[in-house]
Amino acid sequence: WEGLPVNAAHSMGVHESQSLLWERMVALGLPFQSYLLPKLRAFFPEQVPADATPERLYGAVNLVKFPSLIRVESDEVTYSLHVILRYEIERALVDGSLAVDDVPRVWNAKMKDYLAADVPSDAVGV
Repeated sequence: WEGLPVNAAHSMGVHESQSLLWERMVALGLPFQSYLLPKLRAFFPEQVPADATPERLYGAVNLVKFPSLIRVESDEVTYSLHVILRYEIERALVDGSLAVDDVPRVWNAKMKDYLAADVPSDAVGV
């Protein structure tokens, strides 16, 4: 793979779509849990309960929780809202309708509006 285009990042758009597909849609899906559970039992026999089922594992990895300020730590319900929020801000920066100095204020407002999340400081926001 070394030196081939498949071994290089093509764009953040491709990266984002691939991570959404594999991390969220495949790895957290019920069919994958059916594949994963026997592997977990083989590697962690003491930690995997005897009554564990693919359905229970699926429920455990797909918890809906309080919205996270960090996209990659968010749940299935809010993950896409993080992507939309970032896209809207980036689009506004590129088309000139948003000044760089206004990004933290707009970010905080959108986090509140979309995710009901209060951003305590810019250090954990934008």
